[in-house]
Amino acid sequence: MDKLDATEVTTRLSYVAEALQILRKELGDTKALLGFGGSPWTWASYMLEGVSPGNYERIKSMVHEQPETFEKLMEKLTVATIDYFGSQIDAGVDAIQIFDSWGSASAGTEYEALSLQWIRRIIDGVAGRVPITLFAKGMAHHADGLVATGAKMLSLDWTVDLGKTARELPDHVAVQGNMDPVILNTTPDITKSAATKILDNLQGRPGHVFNLGHGVLPQAKIACVEAMMETVVNYAS
Repeated sequence: MDKLDATEVTTRLSYVAEALQILRKELGDTKALLGFGGSPWTWASYMLEGVSPGNYERIKSMVHEQPETFEKLMEKLTVATIDYFGSQIDAGVDAIQIFDSWGSASAGTEYEALSLQWIRRIIDGVAGRVPITLFAKGMAHHADGLVATGAKMLSLDWTVDLGKTARELPDHVAVQGNMDPVILNTTPDITKSAATKILDNLQGRPGHVFNLGHGVLPQAKIACVEAMMETVVNYAS
């Protein structure tokens, strides 16, 4: 762990900033450019497991059997992520999303210690330079803790009633989501209906960014993606 070098992140990942600078120039000032990265807990899960996590045996074993080593890893990942996000902001992104995709692997009573405290440090480290969206898959029941990180928007997965959850959040916290990605594997008509239902459910609630409840699946149909985008763009009109 001592040999793991968290410095020179901006140099080693300079190609990311270069790509963002190109996109910023191409997009101009009419469209938002979004940056993103994983949370320290999610980074660590991939690092320790070596593949997409199953039961998270390795990282959980480290947490309980080698807590000091785990703390060192999280410290380094937190510092590296702050630097990484800083380089994205310098390259021109308008907002950043933190993906805590494996937050639900932690025990409920340990979520603050294993993940949220590190996310909060990252958001503090960015120091309000751009708005931060926080996506914590399967953790909507920790809404108070998610809000306490300082994130300006919570991205919620498809397992929750987005309208109900949004009404329970403070007005100054926006919401993002949350159509089931599998819908894009079906038909354009089904997709349009699902998207409209979400938009109707969020009517009157300030601060909603339509999105999926997680990533696009490989089986998604282009026609369905187009139907989703057209539905959202044309909804207000």
